[in-house]
Amino acid sequence: MKRVGINFGDNDFGNTLRPFVQVLLDAYNWGSDTAKNLTKEKVVELFNESSWGLYLLFQHRHGWTVYEGTKDYLKIDINHVLTDKEVDEYFLQTWRHNGHFYWVDFETGKVFWV
Repeated sequence: MKRVGINFGDNDFGNTLRPFVQVLLDAYNWGSDTAKNLTKEKVVELFNESSWGLYLLFQHRHGWTVYEGTKDYLKIDINHVLTDKEVDEYFLQTWRHNGHFYWVDFETGKVFWV
């Protein structure tokens, strides 16, 4: 897998999504077997296990009210995960670039979002 992205569909959670894809890149560069052998299912598992913590660390930094259901809302399924050619096609074909799609390119070592 050269690229993996999360199409969350809600641009209000960029400060949760960007750290997640950055962590994937950091783990890949560190030599993590998990990061180097990602599957869509593993991305779903990793995101769902870490999203609440990332939200609290990066999104919820001002201590605003946390709405009931936010923790459950920050879950994805396999349909939210795009890889390689799917990332390219989504980026080129969608007109709706509003901060809802984050991806990492392991070859260039960069994180992107639109």
